[in-house]
Order: sequence, then C-alpha cells, then structure tokens
Amino acid sequence: MTSSYVLAIDVALAVCSERAGSSAEGLYPAALGSRGWEAMVEVGEASARVGNTSDARRAYLVAFDRAHAVDSVEGTLRAAAALAVLGDSEAVGQMVRVAEHLAIRHQVPPAERARVRAEGAALVAQASVARQTGSSVR
Repeated sequence: MTSSYVLAIDVALAVCSERAGSSAEGLYPAALGSRGWEAMVEVGEASARVGNTSDARRAYLVAFDRAHAVDSVEGTLRAAAALAVLGDSEAVGQMVRVAEHLAIRHQVPPAERARVRAEGAALVAQASVARQTGSSVR
C-alpha cells in the first residue's frame, strides 16, 4: 500500500520538488494504518528524499518502535541505519543496543550476533560522521 505512495513521490521528485513535498505529507497517515515497521521506513526514506528530515526522523522512530514491539532485529537495525544517515548518533546507539539485546534474547547463532554487533558499530560510526559533516538532526 505505502509503496505506491512512495512511487508517486519518486515520480513527483523527477517532475518538481515542490509537488514531491506535498505528496510526502500524505504518506505518514497511510503508513500509520499499515502497522508494519517496513512502511514507516519507506515513509522516512521518501521524506528524506524531499528534504524533510524532521518527518523522516519521526517515521524512523515509529519504525523502530514497531520493530521493537515485534522483536525484529532486522527492523531495529533498518531504523538505526536510516537514522545514521541523518546523523542522530544518540538514537542510533540506543537502537543498536536494542538490536543486540533482541539477538541475545532470541538466542540467534553466535555468528549472527557478531554480524549484529559489527553492523551496529558501523552504524554508530556512520551517524557520528554524518553529525560532524552537518547532516545531523536536532
């Protein structure tokens, strides 16, 4: 459902950035109705593409909450990766800790836990670099 809205934003971006911004406004309510974390990540990515980092951040935080609620390691890492691009290192660090905790709680194999730790460390570093280069979210 949300992907069609995201496609509309991509088309609008190609035509006119002002129209893309107005198209992005309807995404958030549509994604809220979907109940999945994936839709909120898509909304955040679409919002970021049109330059609306505050809406992107809000969508990524909702995506994280939803992923955490369903114990999704991948969802928490996906939300963390999205926020890392925006430079929100504090939130990224918290999300990574949750992903690591979920991996332990669900007794994922040691190799997978190591992947989660390594990916998490890379995301925290990426967020720090983004913050230092001026891509930060405040």
